[in-house]
Amino acid sequence: MTERQQEIVANAWALATGAQQILEALLIMLKKSGTSRDLRLPGSREVDHQLRVRS
Repeated sequence: MTERQQEIVANAWALATGAQQILEALLIMLKKSGTSRDLRLPGSREVDHQLRVRS
């Protein structure tokens, strides 16, 4: 893999990670407002744990 390809992969990974964090934060907000009874994202157990810790 070239240096440029590595840079592209690193940037894509950073964007995906940021997007996941945004989605998890939105899920927490939805759960706290009681509007997302069945909404689940990958890693939602972590979100459930965060809700219990923060609540």
